[in-house]
Amino acid sequence: MDEQIVVVGAAGGIGSAIVRRALADDYAVFLIDRDAHKLQTLAADLDPVRCRHEVADMLVAAELEQALATAAAHLPIRAVVNAAGAGPEQVATPIEVLESNLQSAARICELSHSRLQPGGSVVLIGSVGSSTARGDSDGELRHPLDSGWSEAWAAREPDRWEAYYYAKRGVTLLARRLAVEWGPSNRRINVVAPVLVDTQLGQSVIDDAEHGVAEMVAAIPLGRICSPDDVAAAVSFFVSDDAAFVTGVEIRVDGGSTAAGLHARNVES
Repeated sequence: MDEQIVVVGAAGGIGSAIVRRALADDYAVFLIDRDAHKLQTLAADLDPVRCRHEVADMLVAAELEQALATAAAHLPIRAVVNAAGAGPEQVATPIEVLESNLQSAARICELSHSRLQPGGSVVLIGSVGSSTARGDSDGELRHPLDSGWSEAWAAREPDRWEAYYYAKRGVTLLARRLAVEWGPSNRRINVVAPVLVDTQLGQSVIDDAEHGVAEMVAAIPLGRICSPDDVAAAVSFFVSDDAAFVTGVEIRVDGGSTAAGLHARNVES
């Protein structure tokens, strides 16, 4: 236990599964989340010797930077995993969707790189729905912290689901760019892109679906929705030594839905 995994968005359904898997893989874990109550509740259920936590809002750069600095002062950081974000029904505007899912991820990458030990990595959470995204060019998504472009894109009045998939496409393109930039310093970055996940957000998608859950599950070749543990298993691979030569890659944890050509909104998350 001489190195740690930092999990941003640790108190959510996917984040907490990643935390527990990292502990099972014998890492120390540093938990970051903006929801103090949920974070403290989760931390109280974990090994206090191997787990530390700090409240920070992923949208506030100074808070996030302070939390990462605190983590780095404790143990070498093997990986930073960003499980934070917001579904399209959880925010009010397309701009907020972009800020919560793409620009926040870019900021986490920016602040994490110098704090990773050599051979370390960042893992981002994408979505299989990213292939449906529409924009003028992929170039604007590769540099999501540049000023002005997101406001110009939002002026076209996309709905929040369009913004969500656009943001998740940006996550994948960001990872590809940073994989090239970070390679010489021996830092890696990869993306786990799940289909509908059995979390609070996933359940809200099911509840709002025009068809019942049976029809949604039947559309996925493996016959079930994704579990948080499925996502955590893919993250576990990316942070392990087995992935030491893997960077700029997206793993789709989708039960075969991509292979089946399924990209409807009521299947993906």
